[in-house]
Amino acid sequence: MDSRTGLPVVGMVGGGQLARMTHQAAIALGQSLHVLALAPDDGAALVAADVQYGDHTDLAALRTFAKGCDVVTFDHEHVPNEHIRTLTAEGAKLYPPADALRYAQDKRAMRERLTELGAPVPRW
Repeated sequence: MDSRTGLPVVGMVGGGQLARMTHQAAIALGQSLHVLALAPDDGAALVAADVQYGDHTDLAALRTFAKGCDVVTFDHEHVPNEHIRTLTAEGAKLYPPADALRYAQDKRAMRERLTELGAPVPRW
């Protein structure tokens, strides 16, 4: 919990365009956004006050990052699903969860699932 605002600390894995846009929205809400970026010149790292540097494929870096957040979300779908499952098993709150993020990571699985649900999908 952010002691200044009383709101949960949201962590964003990835410092790209989505993280930067989320940061802008968070400002208007008074929401704290902690960013895990690869480099100081990542889009969100240039504007966010609370940035940690690390690789989204490094489980140790993800663990350290998640410890400083009340909830963790993702700028992109490239975080290894097994890392997401491990962090969740260790008590971290991650949204979307591994079972949902799987569909962003595997477009075939997403299309198969949407077809099973009867949702309209383009031919694939």
